[in-house]
Parts: sequence; C-alpha cells; structure tokens
Amino acid sequence: MYRQGNNTVELTVSNFFYENPSSKMLMPMDVFLGNLGPLRHRVYQPTSVGGLTNGGGGTPQFAGNVYTIVIVEMPPVKDVMKALEEDALPPPSEAPPDDGQSTGAPNIAGRSLPLLFIRASDGVGYHSGRTITCESIFPAMGMPPPNVPNLDAAWLAQAAADGANNLNYTLRVL
Repeated sequence: MYRQGNNTVELTVSNFFYENPSSKMLMPMDVFLGNLGPLRHRVYQPTSVGGLTNGGGGTPQFAGNVYTIVIVEMPPVKDVMKALEEDALPPPSEAPPDDGQSTGAPNIAGRSLPLLFIRASDGVGYHSGRTITCESIFPAMGMPPPNVPNLDAAWLAQAAADGANNLNYTLRVL
C-alpha cells in the first residue's frame, strides 16, 4: 500500500531475511525500485500468531510468523519519473535520427519499475511481485467542464502548468 503523505510503501513480506554466509547472522534484504536503491526501509516483525506443528521426528515445534512488515521510503516522484524515462529510451544504437520535431520527452504512460529485494552478500535479487508506476493526479487536464459554479480557472491552469514540473504526479503500486 502506498502512503502518499509520507511517500512510503507498506509491504507484508515473507522470507525477507537471509543468513549472511560470513557472519551467520540473519540479515534483511536490500530494497530497490528498478535501478534506484538501496532504499531506506524499516522492518517490523509482527507478534507470532503461530501454533504447534508436527516437527521432524514427531516432536511438536512452535510455528512462528514468517511474515515481516516492511515500510520502504520511496525516492521523490521526480526521481522515479526520471528512472521511468531512462528505461523508456532506446539504446543509442537503436535511437531514430532526430527529425527536429521530437519533444525529446519519452512517454512513461504504461511503464513501471519493479520492486526488488536484493541479498547484499552476493547480489542475488528477487522480484517482490509488485511494480511502481507514476500517475497524474489530474489525468485529463483541459478545459473545465461547463456549468461548474465557483471553479477557479486560474488554479486549474496553474495545476496544469505544474504538471510540467512533476508536481501533480503520485506513485501507484501495481
């Protein structure tokens, strides 16, 4: 779940810890958004709600909770948009010649960045199953609808202009 107020993503994750081969200690994974990261995050272990299970050899063992709550501090929206734009650009060898009419701004619509978990000890990564995209808060900025009383057209025009500065975009978890 994305929390826009503090620009964080709240995740419930299983198997978020791994055993570091050199120290033998349990370590949390690093979190990346595409090539952005490692991102700062906080980890919370929920209270165990497991019960007794039949362990190996018929002895009962406690089955603790394997889920972890991870709160990830997301990069600023402008950085996410830049990463999406860079991902959308073709390699230089495949780029079409400049026709002089291109705006130079790649279209990021429909693009997203994967949310990845990386083991710092060896760089092995795992896809979280989620991606992050940018969405416009005002998806169809244009002329105000007719017959809307008390509509501040100046505010609407300013919001459209702010779109060029990435001020009217938010993140969305897919």
